Parts: sequence; structure tokens; C-alpha cells
Amino acid sequence: GRVARALLRLGERTAVTRTTAAISVSRLMAERLSATYDREVRYIPNGAEIIERPEFEEAAGLGIESGRYILTVGRFIVERGFHTLLEAYRSVDTDLGLVIVGEARFEEEYAARLEKLADARVLFPGYLCGRILNELYAHCAFYVLPSTVEGLPISLLEAMSHSRPVLMSDIPENVEVAEGIARTFRAGDAADLARSMRDMLDSSEEEKARMGRMGRARVLEEYTWDEVTDRLEQLYLECAG
Repeated sequence: GRVARALLRLGERTAVTRTTAAISVSRLMAERLSATYDREVRYIPNGAEIIERPEFEEAAGLGIESGRYILTVGRFIVERGFHTLLEAYRSVDTDLGLVIVGEARFEEEYAARLEKLADARVLFPGYLCGRILNELYAHCAFYVLPSTVEGLPISLLEAMSHSRPVLMSDIPENVEVAEGIARTFRAGDAADLARSMRDMLDSSEEEKARMGRMGRARVLEEYTWDEVTDRLEQLYLECAG
């Protein structure tokens, strides 16, 4: 609505112009905000934890097998594009399951819509974190990110940190993180996503392993928490100084 949009714009302006310093988690956003408000906005992303591949133990309790499922993770909101993913998946002939990790927070109507779109191959395990979520990332056949709006896609970083091949929508924020590493499809286009999923399924294990290695190397280069916290600490010291 008009009032909500005006309040969001006011909040953005206040955050950038009335503070000692401003941070953006994406370069694209930092450039836009800097140009809009004629004020430096510092790019400092979020990070991802780098861990060794866990054994498939807790996740086995969900009734799935290592390497035999496609994964996506996120809140059940329309901007995450899970409805597009389910529409695409229904037309893909595969015995790989689809695991959608997340929950509805004040979006029960959308969650019900997703359940109606799902077939028997789809699993909704709810909100998960910690060891079991790491297992799901580390052992998926590939990760899909169908979102239409992002700032910095944390789940994309997490999948890449686990050396998994990734298929993602082609919005600029996703491309900034994984350009040249992940495969892309047109955001919101179920037919193009279905085609891209078939291509991923047909890819050789060597190609998918190569994508996974490149993704982990990208996280190590740009998105480790050690690097991120060093940059944040330096900015705080400048502000205090």
C-alpha cells in the first residue's frame, strides 16, 4: 500500500542519512543507496560458516537418502518463489525428492497454497537448524534458489559453503554472489526452471562436483565470517575514533 511504501522509503532515508555510518550487504545495494542519497554506504556482506561435510545421520530420520533429493531453504513468503519451484518440479520426471525447509510466519495462506501444489515426492520438514540442516545442505543432489527478491541470499552462501551445485533465479543479487558458478533460470518462470532442473539432473557428477568446488572457493574468498567481522570491527573503530 501507499502508506507502507512511504514509511519504508522514510526508513531507508533515515538509515542512510542520519547515522554515523551505513552498511549494505550487497555491492549493488551499496551503489544504489550511495547514488540516491549522495552518501558513502560501505559494502560489508554477511558470511557463511565453513565446516567439513557431516555424516548423513539426523537427516536420515526424515525418510530420505543422501544424494537422493533436491533442496531449498527459506521462509514461506511469496518472494521466495517456492510456488514457482513446485510448479516446475511437477513437470520434471525424476525420482529425486524435493525438500523444502522452512515455515510460515503470518503467511499461512501461502503455506496452504504450497501444500496444494506439492505432489507425493515433496517433503516439508518445517523449520530446521544446526546439525540436521547442515546435513541436508551437504548431501543434497543440488540446491535451488527460486527467489524473486533478495538482499544477500544467505541460503545460497550456505549451499555453496557445503560444495553443492546450485541452480538459482537470475535476479542481480543472486548473480552478484555466484556469477559464473551457479546455473540460472529466469526469475518467476516455471517453464524455464523446469528446463534448468532437467539440465542439472542430466549433468555429469564431475560437472556438479566442479560447480561445488568453485562455490566453496568463492565463499572462502569473499564471505567467511573472519573476513566479515574484521571489516565490521574496522568500521566500528573508525566511527568511535
